[in-house]
Amino acid sequence: SVVPGSPSSPTENNYIGSEVRVHSGDPTELSNVFIGFESAGWRSDDLIPVCVLQSLMGGGGSFSSGGPGKGMFTRLYMNVLNQYHWVHSCNVISAIHNDAGLFGIHGVADSPHAANLANVIV
Repeated sequence: SVVPGSPSSPTENNYIGSEVRVHSGDPTELSNVFIGFESAGWRSDDLIPVCVLQSLMGGGGSFSSGGPGKGMFTRLYMNVLNQYHWVHSCNVISAIHNDAGLFGIHGVADSPHAANLANVIV
């Protein structure tokens, strides 16, 4: 239903991409790296495959190992968190909207390894 005062049909969103880098200069701080891509929206036939991919990729934090339901056998846990001691967390992020979505991987690592983390994510 249409909300009073809103347009009768939603406008189309266009994904344009961006890059943001903020450096504190402190090598003891952690670096956050996010690499994202345009993906399926709610009405897309590709929505279900994107959701399955998100589940398969999984992720987690380095402190959350062990125990049932911790995602220890997801791709990101086995291929990133288990392989690189300097990665603190690595997760799939998905934001789904009416006509498009955003699918990406967010990782946190020691600052001296930020470039390495970007390469591992890609």
